[in-house]
Amino acid sequence: DSLTLAVAWYNRHGTSNERMRALYLLGSAYRDMGDAPKALSTYHDAVECADTTEADCDYGLLCRLHAQMSSLLYRMQLPYETLDESCQAEKMSILANDSLMSLDSQILKAHAYSLVGNVDSTISISEYVSRKYLQYGDTMYSILFLKPAIDGYLKKGLLDSAQKALSSFERLIKDTPSNIVVFSKKNFCVLKAQYYLQCQQYDSAFSYYQQAWAIAETPEERLNVLRGFSRYYISKRIARSEERRVGKECRS
Repeated sequence: DSLTLAVAWYNRHGTSNERMRALYLLGSAYRDMGDAPKALSTYHDAVECADTTEADCDYGLLCRLHAQMSSLLYRMQLPYETLDESCQAEKMSILANDSLMSLDSQILKAHAYSLVGNVDSTISISEYVSRKYLQYGDTMYSILFLKPAIDGYLKKGLLDSAQKALSSFERLIKDTPSNIVVFSKKNFCVLKAQYYLQCQQYDSAFSYYQQAWAIAETPEERLNVLRGFSRYYISKRIARSEERRVGKECRS
């Protein structure tokens, strides 16, 4: 209620930037309450408040508005709308001269491409952003954005590229502050297991899935590992069936 009253006050007395910021905060409150439609509507209203003819137009805030909308649309599985808002976010980040927001906007584009199965674009953007964050000395975000590239390599069956990226991932974990090592290790174990599974090294895959299960904490993390175990058992069963079929053909 207090935010709604603040929005009403700034609508009457505030500058365009102040009106935009008040609506941004209200939209973020709706987002945190899980009301995505209201959040999107309010963010759109905030964008409409911007006056790009003014010298002091807050392009940084405009970038965050478009980025928030892109993120919400991604969660709704709307790839083209996600891509449109992420492109707007990137444009505003350039006008704001904010290189970090530009990188974040590019990752939102990668998310959109992943929804439509454009694996090549997802890989190239993710690797670029990961390298840039590493140049800025931010190993946490470098690790975070290397993961989609590894996922892409595994989807395309590019195992040599996946192995190189996994080696980079592992090196980065060693240089990561202790407070985020566990987070990084969870991702690494699952990715490494998937890699070994595609290499048909089943014992190694099982070992990494076990490690991932031991450090999984949330229901979502456990579900992800269980899906991995399911793929492991299915792949191993198919491999054994193929071995038996070849064995029978050799004996006949």
